[in-house]
Amino acid sequence: MELMLVSGNGCASCVSMLDIASNLAKKHNLDFIHHELEDDDKIVEKYGINKVPSVLLTDGDKLIAMVGGFQPYEILDMWIDYKINE
Repeated sequence: MELMLVSGNGCASCVSMLDIASNLAKKHNLDFIHHELEDDDKIVEKYGINKVPSVLLTDGDKLIAMVGGFQPYEILDMWIDYKINE
């Protein structure tokens, strides 16, 4: 499984989420992927992203879950744990 952060250029919340998401990926033994919308606009269409930052839990090309907007470490940690064990 992978934890993917989709961010936008100049987005302050996205910068904050980069450390949070990468640290939580390590904690949960997930591969971490970071996409900038400006570099990969196909990802918006593929996953229906309408907000940055967005955090996606994927398994290959399959979307398991997605949450949009800034998420504090503790909340995102609980969300990942819940979605992995669903």
